[in-house]
Amino acid sequence: PLTGILAGEGRTLLDAAQLALFESADDKFILKPYDTRGTPEGALLAAKELINGGVSLLLGPLLREEVRILIPLVRSTGVNLVAFSTDTKVAGNGVYLLGYTSHQQVERIVRFAHEGGLKRFGILAPQSPYGHAIANQMRSVISGLGAQLSTVAFYEQDMSDAEEVVRLFAD
Repeated sequence: PLTGILAGEGRTLLDAAQLALFESADDKFILKPYDTRGTPEGALLAAKELINGGVSLLLGPLLREEVRILIPLVRSTGVNLVAFSTDTKVAGNGVYLLGYTSHQQVERIVRFAHEGGLKRFGILAPQSPYGHAIANQMRSVISGLGAQLSTVAFYEQDMSDAEEVVRLFAD
């Protein structure tokens, strides 16, 4: 997204891509930035224009919803997609992810804490699909390490109940 609420992140990713690709790519490689506007519809429009223009690889988009809408298009055209999403459910058959997944992050953090001597863990997460996914990933890693899960608490996404949830969590 080069416009919209995630324009800053989009600009940062574009700058990083330019630095990396122009440092290592040959003269035949052309980077054509298109704005997804941070929406699935914008991503689909940009991808169609690029594919119709003859590109062989799409780099981006950023959001899971944007990636999901592109899957039928890239699979039907044979154009590979390297997305910045960390949702592993969208990967496969020509769709590749660039970045660390939440599971990798959770596993590394919990293992680091466990190796540092911590044996009891708690989970405090937002009441959302993402929060529940993180909690399930933590449960799995904690169980695999033979550590103890002492408490799990979820707070509303707008944090309206955060103070009470944290108080109960801390007890």
